[in-house]
Amino acid sequence: MYILLFLVMLSLIPKTLFALSEVGLSPSVGALSRAETMTASTPPGEALFYNPAHLAWKGVALEILATGYVVDEDHAKQGEEIVKDKRLDSTQLIGNALSSDKPALVKSDVEFLNFIFPYFAFKSFANARLLSRKINDSNPHQEIDFLSRFGLTSGLALSFRHWSIGYSYYVIKQADLFATPNEAEMATITQAAQDGTLSSETTNFGDFTSLNYGEASGHNVGLSYRSSRINSSGFGIAVLNAGGTKFNSERPIIRGKFEEIEQTVQDEARKHNLTLGTPREIKQMVNTGINLATDEGKENYFHASFAIDYQDIGGTTLDNHTAMAGRVGFRVDDTLSLITSIPIAKHKDLVYFLGLTGLDLVSGYRVEESLSAGVDLKLHLGINKLVSLVRINLNGMIIKSLDENLIPDATGFRLGLGLTFVFPDLK
Repeated sequence: MYILLFLVMLSLIPKTLFALSEVGLSPSVGALSRAETMTASTPPGEALFYNPAHLAWKGVALEILATGYVVDEDHAKQGEEIVKDKRLDSTQLIGNALSSDKPALVKSDVEFLNFIFPYFAFKSFANARLLSRKINDSNPHQEIDFLSRFGLTSGLALSFRHWSIGYSYYVIKQADLFATPNEAEMATITQAAQDGTLSSETTNFGDFTSLNYGEASGHNVGLSYRSSRINSSGFGIAVLNAGGTKFNSERPIIRGKFEEIEQTVQDEARKHNLTLGTPREIKQMVNTGINLATDEGKENYFHASFAIDYQDIGGTTLDNHTAMAGRVGFRVDDTLSLITSIPIAKHKDLVYFLGLTGLDLVSGYRVEESLSAGVDLKLHLGINKLVSLVRINLNGMIIKSLDENLIPDATGFRLGLGLTFVFPDLK
């Protein structure tokens, strides 16, 4: 089943399984390392999902391809299997999820053509997520949640002095699977998975599994105030999924080759004797936040910031509404970045160099849920120490759980490749 390549996870539907606090439409490793504290200030590429008003303060960033993963520490091998095996289907996912008594979290994502300009941005994305845990109550059972999504989003912003307003629009195709097998069914599934015979012939998945598929379009709007263009100190307000995002299984929004996704999901439903339903509505979420930061102008090489958000005001999507994030780092001048770059390859008269353009250390905290920390490394690939045209963004992250019922300990990594133009100062 080719779900991993074409679909992306469910982000905001409220559920009892792992009340995982996911705010944005497609949380990246960089966003998770900051506990998604993004309402008052966002890194490039994240404004479309968290506050489109910040597009007014962004420069040019062209990322052609990015891929990332997040996996809990006890299921790292399972995560590698999902990322590598493009044909992993829901049967295998269920069987693998039962291999441990500990909670499981596996997430893989891909972004294509992430283009950011002042006041405008566009990106396409795909993502998949698996969550699993055992429930030991009066009716012991397993909860398994696999969600996937493919989407396109774009947005624009307008500014006047210190204020900006923004709007982003997205369209998505989504599939989600939710299974709650009891102890007897779990034993049957586990044995069949070990024997390699797990199928609809050995297990009646329809007794404890639901499968949904649909398409939807939605809107995010935001307001931002910041002290200046070189200082992100200020506050923001964002309404995500304005009015709620409702799914439709009949009217196609994204056409063309992606219509094969619907056929794949229908085949999967028939394979396991399941009735194909429609995903639940993605609830509206209202967030507000403040950010305190140092100047980040051309003459400022070191920077620091601290942000705090209160999210899902008056809503029930999140269990824990308060999130915080900190960041310290530095950037390297273009000329110095080229001079200090190191050779990594040679072809005829051309020598290829790798240089550093910036480094950020980030941290996040969601009250009573998780602590996180990450590193954002910005590199460039150049020729003969004269010019660089390729930008490499690396993000690493760890999450320490404060409540395993909400999220397990996890690690994540993201690699992004884009275009840049780094050249020495000729003055």
